[in-house]
Amino acid sequence: MAKPNVDADGSICSIDKLANDVLLYILSELVPIETITSCKFVCKKWNKLLAGVRGTMIFLVSSPGQRNVKLYFEDIFKLLSNMNPVLATIESLCFKTCATEILHQPVNKIKVRTQGNKKAIAIGSRAGLVCISRPHHGLSDPTHVCNPMTFEYTNLPQLSSSLRGGYVVSGFGHLPECKQFKVLRIYYPSTELRDLDNAPLGMAQVVTLGFGGSSNTWRDVGVIKTPLWQPGIQSGETLYFMGPIDCTIVTFNLQQENFGQLEPPPCLQQFENSIYHLQELNGVLYFIHQLTGRHIHLWAQGEHDSWVTAYTIEWPWKCPYDYFQPIALTAREEILFWVNCKLCVYDSKTSTFKINVDLNPGNKLAICQAICYESSDKK
Repeated sequence: MAKPNVDADGSICSIDKLANDVLLYILSELVPIETITSCKFVCKKWNKLLAGVRGTMIFLVSSPGQRNVKLYFEDIFKLLSNMNPVLATIESLCFKTCATEILHQPVNKIKVRTQGNKKAIAIGSRAGLVCISRPHHGLSDPTHVCNPMTFEYTNLPQLSSSLRGGYVVSGFGHLPECKQFKVLRIYYPSTELRDLDNAPLGMAQVVTLGFGGSSNTWRDVGVIKTPLWQPGIQSGETLYFMGPIDCTIVTFNLQQENFGQLEPPPCLQQFENSIYHLQELNGVLYFIHQLTGRHIHLWAQGEHDSWVTAYTIEWPWKCPYDYFQPIALTAREEILFWVNCKLCVYDSKTSTFKINVDLNPGNKLAICQAICYESSDKK
């Protein structure tokens, strides 16, 4: 039997002799993401240290034939540690068996869809609140803001029912110093996006919630000439949007409430089967270039709005139709992807996907969306 290591005074070396902040760093940042929950069961001290280490996921779910949406939540570390890849194909593995339903009645009354193909979607989460778009009159309108844990909520005024056709692009942001939340919606009267010269103008409105808010009143903040498509992503005090034609990045400063532009990284080439989108991970804005069937590039925004290649991931499997959405990044540089209702963990040190959990076996759900829930006590 190997002898234990001893200190100079003859006492046995122990990891518990480390300062709490050092031990917390080792346990929460250096161990694999799927073992965090297991570490909590080692002893009372470790459980207490890791009690606040969470990465909560919010799932927006609807089954076929179900008229309303449902919210589920679960801690990322618990979700992954309980998942045995061998069980990932059985029918019993679903949201009802691995996540907790949030019985938030106002949310549960949100319709899945109305006319057309517009669906209820989660726009984003900031400081405990989640903004959800509600479909009505063929538009997805970001009018529901709630705290799914305390059941508090507010419904914002809808766009006029006289508006016919077109679409809405939305963003949700938080200004912690001002103690304010802002919802931005841009209404485009047409979906014709064949070229920039003939693209429809977007009419932008913003509403302020929180300290000094405007009683849930939408304010006009101008007209935008660039057609946008994807929901806005907050990084710092700015919402970032991307256009569908030439991947133009449009910025909206939440403090000054004005629009600007940001040069995209030098990867925009006319590749067939290319998909581009934006994401914020650990406070950094990323530009994701997915060349389906070949690779996934993650460009990180650097100083002076420059771009740096952060990760290059080879296509992991044969199916060429998956859509890879990075939703979390750990200190060990493990990337959590949401891939067509699957949770996948990519280990950048070994360049492998080590966990692949299907939360929608058989593709039976009408809506299956995942976002990281930012709690109100985030530092």
